[in-house]
Amino acid sequence: ASLSVVDIAERAVSRTVAVRGEPAALGHNAQEGRLYVVSRAENTLSVLDGTSFEEMAALPVGSWPVGVFWNPVNNRAFVINEGSNDLHVYHGRNHGLLGIVRVGVLPSAWWWDAAANNLWVVNNGSNDLTVINCSTLAVAATVRVGSGPVELAAGPNGQYLYVSNATAGTLSKVEVAGRRVTATIPVGYRPGAMVVDSANARLWVCAEGSNQVKVLCTAGDTVITDFDPGSLPVALAWNPAAKRIYVANFFGNSVTIIRETTGLAGEPVAGPEPARFFTVVARVGSRLRLDRAGVRGPLSVHDPAGRLVARFAGTEWRTAGTGAGSYFITAGRPARPVARVVLLD
Repeated sequence: ASLSVVDIAERAVSRTVAVRGEPAALGHNAQEGRLYVVSRAENTLSVLDGTSFEEMAALPVGSWPVGVFWNPVNNRAFVINEGSNDLHVYHGRNHGLLGIVRVGVLPSAWWWDAAANNLWVVNNGSNDLTVINCSTLAVAATVRVGSGPVELAAGPNGQYLYVSNATAGTLSKVEVAGRRVTATIPVGYRPGAMVVDSANARLWVCAEGSNQVKVLCTAGDTVITDFDPGSLPVALAWNPAAKRIYVANFFGNSVTIIRETTGLAGEPVAGPEPARFFTVVARVGSRLRLDRAGVRGPLSVHDPAGRLVARFAGTEWRTAGTGAGSYFITAGRPARPVARVVLLD
């Protein structure tokens, strides 16, 4: 496993650094000049010198870590562990373990409220958000949202959060100060990644299950149009200088560029009617029946990199011989995602 160091001015890889197995996420401690690398294979947080890229420490974390967040107020690194449903918190200077914070089931995403110094964590498996006080490490609140939450994004003024609920096909609008859901917005099949265009008060949402990108007006929380960017849109980025939205299409192996002011007055286009997306959590070696929600074989199993893991004619997946991790089940032609399976040791 390795880390590529890119020279921004030259737009070229200047160095390749060996790291621990299955690096899943990066973090940067600006105060100490250090890099954090999360290793899923070893369940560790590697601390690298930001200049030499030498490993300074390898800190144990929980199972299946998916991300790391550095808090500049307290100089702490928070590691989100999807497999053990907790966060390991380390001091940014001496690397001491400050605490382990229990959250909901399958934490998958997070957002930092800088004004209150609270960390909001999305729990995909328990359909809620955990609000953590970053100074005391106490859980300040638990907020129920829709089914299968996967991502969250702050609105233009930071007073509200939008949570994409993949299984429910909705967004939950959450008041940050009141820690409560104020609206539920239908957006289509399997909403995932989101990005906020604060200049135009727009929220862009990947509706992965229908291969669309939905555009919402945040003033009224209504869908005003949608686009068909490619096969399985999974990530978004907003370029305010160029006034462009970039959409990464997983199965399309492409990036679609959309002018942010084009087509916003258009009528929404109805998407196809794929089976409702669902998530399954099971142990390695389980025999999984995937014939729910209208799913029919043949089915294909892909890893997060898009590599084919298995293909079978029916709807039962015998997972013996498959390693722990997260997998996507697709069906039909063209292939569409119908389920996410998380296998635990």
